[in-house]
Amino acid sequence: MEDVKDVIILDSEDQESTTNNNKKKRSTLASTNLYKDRIIGVAQKKAIRPSISPVPPSNTPYVSQTWKEYYEQMVKSKEQTKINLEWIDLSSRLQQTYTIYVQEKSKTYIFESERNKAIINILKESIPEDHNSERMRWRRVYDLLLSLIIGGDNLNIPFELYHKMLRELNMTINYLQSVDKEEFEDFKNYFLNHCSKMLGFWYC
Repeated sequence: MEDVKDVIILDSEDQESTTNNNKKKRSTLASTNLYKDRIIGVAQKKAIRPSISPVPPSNTPYVSQTWKEYYEQMVKSKEQTKINLEWIDLSSRLQQTYTIYVQEKSKTYIFESERNKAIINILKESIPEDHNSERMRWRRVYDLLLSLIIGGDNLNIPFELYHKMLRELNMTINYLQSVDKEEFEDFKNYFLNHCSKMLGFWYC
């Protein structure tokens, strides 16, 4: 019986591996076809070309250590660039949401939910046309950021403080698009609680 169980487990693992391989193949096939289209100019308008040219080590004489150091620096630069771009995206959306929140806060609404809905509708108008298919994902990010801003405001935490604290976390837009609301609510409370403890140092 133990042998049969082992076989079943292996079969299940094989099926999962096959499924993953098929997904990967479909993904690479789509990319391959796109590259072919670009060769003949069909998809040139969709191609965003590199804006810089690399400056690799001199080819003569060839020194392995020099190239190794070159690639080590390249890896670090790629990681830093990714972190920078993630922060630019998150920080921009946070500041945008905060600006609109402050603007709408001065207006009178019968229900607070109406104010929040108005803020989200204004934010939706700024979503790039190329991302219309991702409206729900953008909306989700704005919902969570607005929740964070309202929570900070209720605790009298300056925007500059939790904006600075968020920068230290390397949080990504992808996280905000994927996290459950309950899970983010738990994070938000933990985060704002920590920020409130920093208020004394902030005003010093």
